[in-house]
Parts: sequence; C-alpha cells; structure tokens
Amino acid sequence: MAGGEQHCQPELFHPCPSLRKGDYFPPRSLLTQSLQAYDRMHIPITFNNIPISVILSLPLTQMFKVIPANHFLHRHTEFRAADFFIYDSQVHRLRLKRQEEFLKFPGLFHRLTRHIFDTSEVVVADFTHQWILNDSDFNLSPDTTIVEQIVNHDSYSRFQSKIYRLPINNFSSSFRQYSPRLIRLMYQLPLLPSLKSMWYKCLTGKLPTRLFFFHIQLNPSPCCLICSISPEESPTHFLVNCAPKWIVWQRVLGSHYPYLAFSQNDILQSILLHSVPSLIPEVRMFLTILGCTLWHLWKAYWAHILQQIPFNTDRVISNSLSEISLVHSIMDNSYID
Repeated sequence: MAGGEQHCQPELFHPCPSLRKGDYFPPRSLLTQSLQAYDRMHIPITFNNIPISVILSLPLTQMFKVIPANHFLHRHTEFRAADFFIYDSQVHRLRLKRQEEFLKFPGLFHRLTRHIFDTSEVVVADFTHQWILNDSDFNLSPDTTIVEQIVNHDSYSRFQSKIYRLPINNFSSSFRQYSPRLIRLMYQLPLLPSLKSMWYKCLTGKLPTRLFFFHIQLNPSPCCLICSISPEESPTHFLVNCAPKWIVWQRVLGSHYPYLAFSQNDILQSILLHSVPSLIPEVRMFLTILGCTLWHLWKAYWAHILQQIPFNTDRVISNSLSEISLVHSIMDNSYID
C-alpha cells in the first residue's frame, strides 16, 4: 500500500462477537460479560460516518450487502475488513488490496475480487461508498460513535441486568405462570424439603443447565452429557426431552396410568404446575408421582455429572417407584388419622 500498512485499532466496545478474541476479552471478564449483555439488546449499528480505523476492524462479511449463501466468506468469519481492504494514504481513500498486498489467503481474496468485479455475485455495502469515492482522513473523528448509537437506543434505556441473567431460548416466559391451586397442593404433599426446593427451581427457571452455564462462560459446551445427542441442554431438555429421562417418565407414569398416553408437553406443563391432564383422577397422587420421579432424575443426573456414576434408567425407575410407594403410604396413613 502506498503510505504503508495502516494499523487498525477497533473501538473498545466492539459490536462483532467473532472479533472479541485475545487478551482484551478473557471469557469471565467484566468487559466480555458486558458485551454479551449488549448482544441481548439486539441494537442495530449504523456504520455511516464511522472512522476508517474502525471500519477496517469489522468482520469482512460486514463490508458486503450481498453474499451468496454458499460463499466461502461464511466459512471464514475470522476475516477482517483490513485483510481485503486498505486505506491508501496517497489518494486518501479506501480501496481493495492488490494481489501482491494480500498477507494471507491470496487465492481466496483473488476469487473474491473476481466475484465483485466480474460476476457481481458479491456486492459491497453502501456505507463503504463514502470512503471509496471520496477523500477522507484515516483518523477522522466520527460524527456518531458506536457507543453513542447504543446508549441512545431505547433498548439500552430499558435494559435490566435480570434480562441478561435469564436462560436462553425464552424458557423464562413460562416462569411464574403456575396455577395457585397446584402450587398449594404441591407444598401440602409429604415430600422432602430438598425435593420441594428442587421443584421450586423448576418453577422459577433457576435450573443449572449446561446451556445456562455455557451462556455465562462456565461450561465449554452446552451439550447434554446424558444423551450426548442434543446440541443444547435447554431447560426443556433437562426436564423432559432427554431420551433416557423420557424413558423414565414413560415407564413410571405407565406403571400408574397404563390407560393414558402422555406427551412430553403434558409432563412439562405439569412439572411447571401450569395444568395437569384432564383425565387424571387424583391430582395429589399425580403430583406425588411427578415430584418423586423428578427428584430421582435430579439425583441421578448430578451423580453422573459430579461423581461420574453412569445414568441408569432402570435404577432411576426403581428408586422413583419406591419413593412414590413410600409417600403414598404416608398420605394414606394421614387420611386414616
């Protein structure tokens, strides 16, 4: 480049998650957590009148408004604008690099040049035109910084910390919608206090799922360790959808209600105390079955996670049925008394 290679220093508050790497962004730092909170706000960023020094730090894909779905750029999210564009200090404009100026992947970038000029299948974004067509100063102060765009947005003023802490996939929308009658019945059952405490975690969405811990950078992966099938151990997966757990639910409920067929949503709605299936004859007994089964699924899960004890569906089913029988006998005796 005429005038030498320009060093691109992005703004501290970087809107692009793929570029938050290196010593400035340790996973558990306050800065990283703050940036993840920003991601939850979904604030659109306008790059008009942003300095070229910031423009060149953007992901390369951000510099184009049209990219085919199968284009190689989608597989190389690590590319920055500065890998393909350059600020020419002689003409004071932004331009594409020439073949000899590419420092890495010259073949790919040569293909990209042809896709822009020859086939037009890749189209440069409109906000770059002012830097390509007009003279400009590399260190020009912006009219509006990225930070100013964020703090002036309505989503920023409405944002609260608890919104960031809520688990992913909007499972939180189900929280605190439980039936007052059902929660009163649940607390009246002769169940262990620790079981009721665990059940309350389900009602309030405070489930320690791997997806939640992955979201707050305490787990390297959100995948379920029980079934090893689901890409994400969401709250719904944690409670019902995991294949080995679903086998437990089917067999335990089938032993008490052989004439009924339960869906996963039926059980989920019952666990969250939203409603119970209309054909259930005795709600107290049904809640007892749910609570005891949920308790032994919980214990087996953590025994697997913390002590590496294999999750055995037959053992969980046996322990659940024994617990249910014990609680029912206590309930029967209390009725007699």
